[in-house]
Amino acid sequence: MNAFTNAPSTPPAHASLLTGLYPSKTGLFIFPEIGSHQDYYYLNQEIDTMADIHSDNNYLSTAFTGGGWVSKAIGLNKGFYSFVENESPTTNDLLQNCTNALDWIEKNRGFKFFLFLHTYEIHRPYNHHYFSEIKEYYKMPHTKASYDSGILYTDLVLDIFIKELKRMKAYDNTIIIITSDHGETHDEHNNISGYTYNHGGSFFDEEIKVPLIFHYPLKFKPKKVNKIVGLVDVLPTLLDILKINSRSGELDGDSLLPLINGERINSSFRDYVFVESPAYGLSRCCIRTENYKLIKVIKRIEIFEEDANKSLSNHPSILFYDLKLDPLERKRVDLLRYKKEIEKLENLINLLNTKHNVIELLKFPFKLKMKKGGLSDKEKEKLRSLGYLK
Repeated sequence: MNAFTNAPSTPPAHASLLTGLYPSKTGLFIFPEIGSHQDYYYLNQEIDTMADIHSDNNYLSTAFTGGGWVSKAIGLNKGFYSFVENESPTTNDLLQNCTNALDWIEKNRGFKFFLFLHTYEIHRPYNHHYFSEIKEYYKMPHTKASYDSGILYTDLVLDIFIKELKRMKAYDNTIIIITSDHGETHDEHNNISGYTYNHGGSFFDEEIKVPLIFHYPLKFKPKKVNKIVGLVDVLPTLLDILKINSRSGELDGDSLLPLINGERINSSFRDYVFVESPAYGLSRCCIRTENYKLIKVIKRIEIFEEDANKSLSNHPSILFYDLKLDPLERKRVDLLRYKKEIEKLENLINLLNTKHNVIELLKFPFKLKMKKGGLSDKEKEKLRSLGYLK
């Protein structure tokens, strides 16, 4: 699928994936900060999650994650009967998580289950070097080769996982969804952004475009869907496939089942993706259509002024890219030349605000609930291994 995240950082992206809501409505819109203050943002526990809904419908709901920012510490365990975090201070967690998951499936044969399997395998620091010849770690060719090596390793482990599902005869009747919270940039935009490597701070396609695969051989035939979709659409789609109603009413995402089935969709079906980010002292949003991308600063967040001064203090209020002429997003355009296109996308943002209140939430993200008390030493050690803490 032609899929994009709704937030280019781990906690809010996972919140959207698991709730079907835009990040600013989940409580995890702000990327958890760990500075002089030790409070951090927490998933709103009044919101139903994917695990809540499945548990209510007699599915055994369990998770095996890499911990860090996919953890109980920020409330992502809501609704799971079991939520196991890999506490090893490394990104090499997939093989162990898959092994634990397969053992769990074997022990619970005969029961309906919802399994959330997460890994940091393709996350810096990159620990696989199948294609690497350059020894200096921070040289970009080496970094890209190590990133590709992580993808190869992940494919190999998932191949083993799927073969084990087939051996247990749990493959054909299991819905398998493969996706990611966000991507990474590797020097593609250094001349524009000043970043050699970016993780969670930009709206370039390298960071917001993600894989999204639905596999259900009992009902789906292989096909490619070119329509733009978002992580926020995953939960509505899963509920539609299973004929389960959301307890909390309307979700922000749309079911993709008509697209998967090749059915004619009505004109009201969304033809864009909406992405939010409060990173580096700026509260911003992005509208991405097939042909254009608009990035807009909603508010400069004073509490993170030091971060803003370091990175995005000179960020323009509006950025616009013509993806037909500049698919790699390398050129700044004359905004006056694209006045009509920009107004159309700004009207889309206003409509989203009317329906979902997203812009008001982007203006005042600090009204979200925070959890007191900071993180444990083990949690900090894990985040340090992932590069979030020094």
